[in-house]
Formats: sequence, structure tokens, C-alpha cells
Amino acid sequence: MTAKIDKAVLKSQIRERVKGDRRYNPHGTHRMEELAGLKLANFKHRFWAFVIDWAILGIVMAPFGSLLGSVLERIYPPQANPTHNIHIEYQKPDPANPSRMITTTKDIPAEGVDSVSEAERKKKDLTKEIFDPVFGLLYYGLFVWMTNGRTPGKKLMSIRVVSLVQPRVTLWQSCERALGYGASALEAGFGFFQFFIYSNRTCLHDRIAETIVIEDPPRDKKAAKAEAELVHETAQLEAEQARAMDEEIIATGQAQAISVKDEAAK
Repeated sequence: MTAKIDKAVLKSQIRERVKGDRRYNPHGTHRMEELAGLKLANFKHRFWAFVIDWAILGIVMAPFGSLLGSVLERIYPPQANPTHNIHIEYQKPDPANPSRMITTTKDIPAEGVDSVSEAERKKKDLTKEIFDPVFGLLYYGLFVWMTNGRTPGKKLMSIRVVSLVQPRVTLWQSCERALGYGASALEAGFGFFQFFIYSNRTCLHDRIAETIVIEDPPRDKKAAKAEAELVHETAQLEAEQARAMDEEIIATGQAQAISVKDEAAK
């Protein structure tokens, strides 16, 4: 019976979601109000952060590129140049009779013709279609997610990505933002230059992921340590207060139980 009721409730909820009326939910309003007044990062800092990140990404990818080349050379071994010659025929005036043309032939060794190996072609295709997008997604997606908006380049330039809808940048937002770089690069990088068009200095990939980039100056270590200690002490105090309230509730309950028991005994 319970299973049937649960199924009926589930069907009702699904029907309501599909066919029922919907109302706009301003899910990010409160978060946006929290961010109001924060100083936005300028274009120069964002540009250099991007350059630094790309340089780091290139250094990280270099060993994998060499490894990929070695593997592909084993799969597609370089082939020896063919031994046949390239046969060329052309006409030129006869030295004895300039009014008459004679046909001349010439053979050019094929070894003189440069060609790209199959392994090299495969490496270029795989790097362009698979490795570049995957490494870019892993680098930007994981770094922004794990550090809450600070890639190495952004940290060096004292800027940070923040979410407009969540207290922390989520993994989904990080991946969206990383993939959004491809969209920003289209049409000669117009998505990047939209920074100068929109009031909150957002590029195309910022709006795709619902993020902004703010200034994040390095904090004083002593102040940060003092703040951490204050947070720790506050947490300990709250835990002690909660423990005292629990003990008080338990004591009150025990006293009431004893009182009830005494009354029942009378």
C-alpha cells in the first residue's frame, strides 16, 4: 500500500513539474546583493593571468606531447622515401635551329621531396582535437573549483573568479567557464572584448558560467591568522554553549521525570 502511495505521489510531482504553472525564482539575487560593491578586476590583470596560465599549461602539456609522438611513431613507423624518380618533360629551342623546339626530359630524385610522416599528422590531429581541449578543461576546471576561483595566473595577478549564485564556485561552473573560453575565442576573440561592453566587466565565458572576476589582494598573514583564531574560538564557544544547553535540557527532563514518578507513587 505504501509503495502504491509513493508512486502516486511521485507521478503527481512529475506531472506538476511538466505541466504545472511555473514561477520565476530569482535564485541568485541574495548572492548578488552580497557581492555588491566588490572591486572588479581590470582587463590588464585578466589578460596577464590568462597568458601565465596558458604558459603553465603549455609546460605541463610538453612531456605528454613528446610521449604521444613516441607512441605514434611506434604505431606509424617512418617509411623510407621511394627510390623512383620524378620524370619531367619540357620543351626548349634547338641550339642548331632556334625556330625548332626540341623536347627534353629530366629525372629528379624523389629523395629531394619533403613529406610529413603519418605519425606527425596523427599527432597534430590528436593534439588539436583531443589533448588541447581536455587539458584546458582539466586545468581551468579543476583549478578554479579546488581553489575557489584562483588559478596560478590569477593568484599571481591578485584576482579571483567568484560565483554569482553560490558561495563557492561549483565544479559545473568551473567546467562551463573553461569550455566557455572556446566560445569567447570565436569571431577573432570578440567574446573576450565584451569585457568593455558590459557594465560588470564580464566576458562571454563569465556570463555562460554566471561568474565575475574581482580583485583579490594578498591578505596580511598576521591579520589572516588572527581572523582564523577568532573563527576557531567562536566555533569553540558556540560548541560549548550548545553542550551546556543540551546538558540543561537533559537535567530538566530528568527532574520532570522524577517529579512525575513521585506524583505517581503518591
